[in-house]
Amino acid sequence: MKTWVVFLVSLFSTAALAQPTLLQEGQEQAIRKALGLQNLAEVPSYTLDLSLSDRSGHFEGRGSLRWTNRTGLTQSVMPLLLHTNGHSAEEIKKQGGMRILEVRTRTGPTGEAQSPRPSLVNYVLERPLAVGETIEIEFRWEGWLRNLGNDDNDLYQQAFASLGAMTSPVGGADYGLLAAGDGLLTMASAYPMLAPYRNGVPQTDAPAEVGDLAWNQVAGYAVRVVTPQGLEVVTNLEETQRRGLPGGEELLEASGWGVRDFVLVASRDFAKEEATHDGVLLRSWFLKRDAEAGRKCLEEAVEYLRFFSETYGAYPFTELDVVEATLVGGAGGVEFSGMVLMAGFLYRDPGESQHPMGQLMNALSSLGGGASGLEMADTLNIQRRFVLAHELAHQWSPSLVGTNAHHSPVVDEPLAQYLAGRAIQNQIGDAEGALQRDQNVLLNYAMYRLMGGEDAAADRPTGAYSGALEYAALIYGKAPYFYVDLEERVGRRRLDAAIEGAVRELSWRVVGGNEWLEAIERNGASGARALGDRWWSGAHGDEDLQLDPDGHRALAMILGEEMGAATSEMLSGLGMTPATLFGMLSAFGL
Repeated sequence: MKTWVVFLVSLFSTAALAQPTLLQEGQEQAIRKALGLQNLAEVPSYTLDLSLSDRSGHFEGRGSLRWTNRTGLTQSVMPLLLHTNGHSAEEIKKQGGMRILEVRTRTGPTGEAQSPRPSLVNYVLERPLAVGETIEIEFRWEGWLRNLGNDDNDLYQQAFASLGAMTSPVGGADYGLLAAGDGLLTMASAYPMLAPYRNGVPQTDAPAEVGDLAWNQVAGYAVRVVTPQGLEVVTNLEETQRRGLPGGEELLEASGWGVRDFVLVASRDFAKEEATHDGVLLRSWFLKRDAEAGRKCLEEAVEYLRFFSETYGAYPFTELDVVEATLVGGAGGVEFSGMVLMAGFLYRDPGESQHPMGQLMNALSSLGGGASGLEMADTLNIQRRFVLAHELAHQWSPSLVGTNAHHSPVVDEPLAQYLAGRAIQNQIGDAEGALQRDQNVLLNYAMYRLMGGEDAAADRPTGAYSGALEYAALIYGKAPYFYVDLEERVGRRRLDAAIEGAVRELSWRVVGGNEWLEAIERNGASGARALGDRWWSGAHGDEDLQLDPDGHRALAMILGEEMGAATSEMLSGLGMTPATLFGMLSAFGL
């Protein structure tokens, strides 16, 4: 299908964004105060018309961007990023990606488009845009979704993909954020996006091979999406209209303020469950065959949202969607303002896997009476709950408290890991919750050390990491224990209050690691800055996490206390330690 029916109607005017949709009461004023705005329209405002086909995987769009230069410096270039585009124009039809077809000025100085790399187009202005001056540009773009295999949502397929990404010297995955597979279409940042600014300078560096693909400042969106009949679309914005078109296509209109990106997921096989909590509409979207896990996600999302809102400050939006998506590269989930994506493999019974390794494991489980299969299902359910809690915690950072994900990933990811652990502890009790936290957090660092990885500072740009294994170990595995340590020193209640105060103080801005630590300390967590320096800038992981150099504790975490002890004893009889065994396996690339 190729349709431009929607484009027969004129593009949205900026009046379409006049109402502060999606924001809870009081948040419009909070944004204006935090950013020093006279009105909300001073943030970048996008109007996007998008036509999408799930049959061809092709999409095309027209849009406009209204931007007031509030960087403090005159600007001669408007940099437009194509975050999910890592391929040349010749490759995108096969590999997936986007290209800008046209850029022109609607109001303000005219310019010329130049493309120094596939993921960046510079709109070079004929004259500099003065501080406080507003420009509005129009653009056309098109792209193709990457075609994924229908088994990419399989647990074992993802396990091997994750292992490959972890052990590769570079990570190298876009996580399936511009892709189609297993009856699901995912489109995140699938439009030309104005680069964010830091100290008046646009941040246009290409993302590293690890970490988030994109980060952004607060913006406003009004979108219209045209799709073939029967394709259900969900976005991270507030839906304002849905209707059929004369040609048989369907039109979705949505808008929202305060979000830092625009994302949609679509399927012909979506089902949903919804609930309301404290004025927030929560929806869980899932493939019909995954209804049991989809319902559990909704129940848990309500519980986690209640805990986070009561403990760390009110959720800022009127809606929150939890959406099953085809994520690849080992990603269990991805966060966006107002929406979290959950990998499909977390919704599935491992016993139904069609992957060769899955079939082998299921056959062995049958021979053993099925006990190992039940354990695998329980483990996967624990992981799904933790991933969901982690992604929902991201609604407080980087959604509320923005971060430069490429320069300071140590701000939001360790916090989300810690808050997820707190939510799980609140759900099932401190002792068992701490155990599950360690299995999902500390294990990243323990495995890395077992495989011979060296401890190092976590507070580094993503480009400074050697690969995904080191990044996961230090950012997701070690750095979160700064909060666990701080909690033990100042008390849980005081730390919760300090985090809540820092979130309230820094909401809607973009902050770095030092600013975040200073805000926590300012709000009552004494010693946070010095302790943060130790955990985030030092290399004391083994000492602080009480890991023995021979790897016995790490092995016990992987296999469980009983089996870990038995395995350590067996290795000792062979004159080996867990560390030497894993070192040998790593040397052989296993």
